[in-house]
Amino acid sequence: QGTLVSVADLFFNMPVRKKFLKSRAGESAMCSRSFVEKALAHPEISCKLFLNDKLKYFFPAADLKARIAAACALEPEHLRLLDASGEGFEIKAVAARPEVFRADKRYIQVFVNRRRIYEYSLVQAVEYGFKEYLPGGRFPVVFLFLEVNPELVDFNIHPAKREVRFRNLSLLRHGVIAMVKAFLINYDLHARRLPDRVLDGVPGQESPVQEGDLQREIFTRSVQNGAELPAQEERYAYAGDRQREILPLKHPEDQGERGSYRYCGQVFDLFLLVEWGDKLFIIDQHAAHERVLYEKLRNKKSNTQELLFPIYFEAGPAEAILVRERISLWGEMGIQISTEEKNAFEINSLPEDFLALDEGELVEALLSEYSSFEELKDRIYSMAACRLAVKDGETLDRPAAEQLAAAVFNLTNGRCPHGRPIWYEIRREELFRRVGRII
Repeated sequence: QGTLVSVADLFFNMPVRKKFLKSRAGESAMCSRSFVEKALAHPEISCKLFLNDKLKYFFPAADLKARIAAACALEPEHLRLLDASGEGFEIKAVAARPEVFRADKRYIQVFVNRRRIYEYSLVQAVEYGFKEYLPGGRFPVVFLFLEVNPELVDFNIHPAKREVRFRNLSLLRHGVIAMVKAFLINYDLHARRLPDRVLDGVPGQESPVQEGDLQREIFTRSVQNGAELPAQEERYAYAGDRQREILPLKHPEDQGERGSYRYCGQVFDLFLLVEWGDKLFIIDQHAAHERVLYEKLRNKKSNTQELLFPIYFEAGPAEAILVRERISLWGEMGIQISTEEKNAFEINSLPEDFLALDEGELVEALLSEYSSFEELKDRIYSMAACRLAVKDGETLDRPAAEQLAAAVFNLTNGRCPHGRPIWYEIRREELFRRVGRII
């Protein structure tokens, strides 16, 4: 017959919590937030919220993307539905294009078995996936919905069920990262010469962001991976009296294009101006060189150099355990670490490319509690590339600037490791319009 529960005089006396209630507006806001969270987790159910006898929210039954767009005031065309699965779990996500971002993490939300939770590791997984697509201080819009086998998750560690314990957290984290990165490949930036009609959109391409759009930047986005370019001899670029290794280069003229690639000069000791076809590329020399070096560091084995003066550092008990567990992994990267005392270590040798790193930064990175070693490696490669790259204020001679520009056109992703775009491009027609030559 089931269970019958009778409740009487629930608030016979004044509730203790009434003394701690916030203002009417504050309590209403928390009720609204709770309502929206429930509505997001159950898009197939029609939901209404009345406050002070007035209808505040009405969400008709819809699919997941439409419900999130309605509840969070987002444009549906900016959202994409993602999915992934693994042993004991399934993931659905609604993610916004990289141009749609926030200054806070409010719209990075995680739901497990239709319950909103706070799980730092999964939020960090989303941020890591977007790391190369959003600059610092900008956060993506991603709503994660995980269906996890009940045997692999425990909700009974927090009175409000806001925190959970997973038995397979590392698998979930890797699944989220892989899903996000697969989605973002579609938004890699490529330098391409396209016919004039690209502004109206052509199959397989996304039109550049038009004036008035979210970032007001005219980027050319390729939805398809570019053809792999054959390797050529390794070349070098010069900045002042320093020799900087770039990557195997291939000029646009070598790609079957007409010979229209032309380096026009450097402005503000930072930006390189390159004319290619009917476009002008304004290239950030530091961001460009940083990305080129980052790709190279990730794909080559650097020579290791023994340090004349080893770098001594101490670690706390938990950090020391991490360092010991990773000593062999650091060794594969060319970072040789020896144990001096219980919680004391010495760095005896480093790859040549890491010698420019600040000792404090390097030690801090070695002690970081990153969830995966791959993420930690990426951080160190990014730090090294930033240190080695040409800086704002450095004047490049023409050969160095031309080779850096050519390397940029070879990149598969036109963003620096920190997510900033490497170039700004403007079409001849747009430039003419801005100076009044076309009305």
